[in-house]
Amino acid sequence: MSKKKEVKRGPLAEVGKRIKIARKARGIQQKVAAEALGVSPSHLSEIEAGKSNPSTDFHLRLSDLYNISVEYIFHGRGKMFYDEEKPKEEEFDLSADVDSLEKLMWLAKNSHYFKMGMLLQATKFLHTDMEHIKISFDSNKSK
Repeated sequence: MSKKKEVKRGPLAEVGKRIKIARKARGIQQKVAAEALGVSPSHLSEIEAGKSNPSTDFHLRLSDLYNISVEYIFHGRGKMFYDEEKPKEEEFDLSADVDSLEKLMWLAKNSHYFKMGMLLQATKFLHTDMEHIKISFDSNKSK
């Protein structure tokens, strides 16, 4: 009579398990989550299975996109989500068009990457159109 040897789960496996639990609690399909997080579905599957160690950037995107508590992901303590309200799945699809003010405001409030993208676009605009802005500013100043 042989005893089955119990395999201990390491910290990486526990983090992956909590990522999967949180994703499912939000009702997000793995493929949708992978796309929004900038990884392939197979890579996300490996992360969730504890076979791959995601980057710090991955964890930041995960927390920003889904409001998942970093304390919960890394240590299994505290609330799973920063908010208690369950957002709609389409609000997480950053590749989709922002077709309503509600989605735009949600992204502006909750997504660090959206904010950084907006700042980048504003900087490009300012750099490209600096001469026009300067002329407009100077003419308004002299009035």
